[in-house]
Amino acid sequence: MSTTRRLALAGLLAIGCFAVSSSARAQSIIRQPNNHVTHVEVEIHGNVGAVFWGTGRGGGWGNGLGLGPGFRVGIPLMRNGFVSSINNMVALSFGADLGFWWFNNQGYWYPSLTIPVMLQWNFYFTPHWSLGAELGLAPEIWFDNNYCVNNGCWFGPLRIWPSTGVVARYHFGSGNFPTLTMRLGFPTGFAIGVSF
Repeated sequence: MSTTRRLALAGLLAIGCFAVSSSARAQSIIRQPNNHVTHVEVEIHGNVGAVFWGTGRGGGWGNGLGLGPGFRVGIPLMRNGFVSSINNMVALSFGADLGFWWFNNQGYWYPSLTIPVMLQWNFYFTPHWSLGAELGLAPEIWFDNNYCVNNGCWFGPLRIWPSTGVVARYHFGSGNFPTLTMRLGFPTGFAIGVSF
């Protein structure tokens, strides 16, 4: 197992253990429909991503590390989601992630912009913890066209990825906001930030 995968697995386990231990001490609200605050959410976060990239004419595969800022806006669509008997909410989530990528076989950083548009389904387990799953599309633009020309990018400077993720939120206040928001997904990787 690669170092990147080990780090991602360790991060997921740490989040899961923290969430489970906190939830065990907190009152469950999952069977209380509508027991959450619904409003437009603004999230500011930082991203850490990793890729294994085929560089075409550049000579084989390269490991990549990406860092950068991002934001999301969440617009509630259904306060009580697809299952009326549990505490859930469906939202449209969209935003932008600016990434600066370093590939071990290139020797320099180059930027990309990802614009995810996701359908997000959130479940409220306790007054302090919620968990969501998201699915959608993420157009991605590489700004270093010389890299693509010299190394034969598979899709050119614009790609449209299928996008998916899992979002965990720790709600600081009784009104659900602000939150510490943690996301693990594709194609941007791991993100951590604050939502208002």
